[in-house]
Amino acid sequence: MTDRLPTALLQSVLARYKLCPRQDLGLAQQVGDYADPRRQQTYVHMYTAKHMGLWAALRSAVNWEDRKTSSLYSFGAGPNLCLMGWYWRPTAWEGPVVAVDPLPWSRVLDDADWQAASHSLCGVINETRGFYVPGPTLPAQLAGIQPPPRIFPPDTVAEGSVVIIPFVMNHFLVSGSVSEQLAREMTNWILAVYNRGCRILLVDLHADEVDIWKVLCTALGIQFDATRKVGFSRYSKVFADLYDADDRAFRAGLRYKQFCQARALCIQPERVEFLQGDL
Repeated sequence: MTDRLPTALLQSVLARYKLCPRQDLGLAQQVGDYADPRRQQTYVHMYTAKHMGLWAALRSAVNWEDRKTSSLYSFGAGPNLCLMGWYWRPTAWEGPVVAVDPLPWSRVLDDADWQAASHSLCGVINETRGFYVPGPTLPAQLAGIQPPPRIFPPDTVAEGSVVIIPFVMNHFLVSGSVSEQLAREMTNWILAVYNRGCRILLVDLHADEVDIWKVLCTALGIQFDATRKVGFSRYSKVFADLYDADDRAFRAGLRYKQFCQARALCIQPERVEFLQGDL
C-alpha cells in the first residue's frame, strides 16, 4: 500500500462497523433507507475495498492528470468512498472537490476516524448534501427522503471539471427496468455538463440482466459495447489489509472477483468508451 493510505484509521472504522448490528442491504429498496445509521455502517464495511479499488483503477485507466487542477465533482458521493479511491493515487488531485448526494450520510461522515482518514487522503471536501441529478423528475427510489432533495442544475458545474457519477443510474430502476423518461433526462444533464467542457465518468451495475446501460446509450446515440478491460478486482485486493482475515476473501475480491465488478462509461472529447472489469 502507498504511504498515503491511512491504514490504521480505516482498520479502526471497519472493525467497529463490523460489530454494529448488521443490516440486510438487499432489503434497502429506497435511497432513503440509507438514512438508517446502521445501514450506513453496514454499507461502508461491505464496500470500502470494492469502491476504493474501483475508483483507483478508473483514475489510472482514464489518466486525466492533465485536469488535476480542475474541479472534481462526485454526484452520488455517499460516504465518499469514490473520492477516497480517486485520491489514493500518489499524485494528489489539486483542484477543489465537491461531493453531492441526496443524503447527508452523517453517521459515517461525522465519525472522527472516518473524517481523519478522508482528510488524510482528500484534504477538504466541499460537502453539498440534499441534491440529486438529473432532474426535473424525482426518481422513485428517492421518494420519501426528508427534506426532499433538490436538483443540482448542470449549469452550476464549473467549466472544465472532471465529473464522476458512481451508481446513480440504478436509482432509475422501476420493477427491474430503467425509466426511459429518467434516461432521457440523464442524457440531457450529461450533455449539458459535457458542453461545459467537462469530462465525465459514469459507473454503475455490471449485471447483463439489467438493461441499465442500453436505454442511456440509445438516448446518447452511442453503441453499447465494452471496449476496454480494467482490473478492478486487482486494485480492490490492495485494500485487503483493511479487513480482518474473515472478511478479506469476499470484501476485497480475493476469492470472489465478481464482487468487485462494475461497468463505466467514459465521456471525453477524444472518445467515448466503455470500461469493464476483467475477471
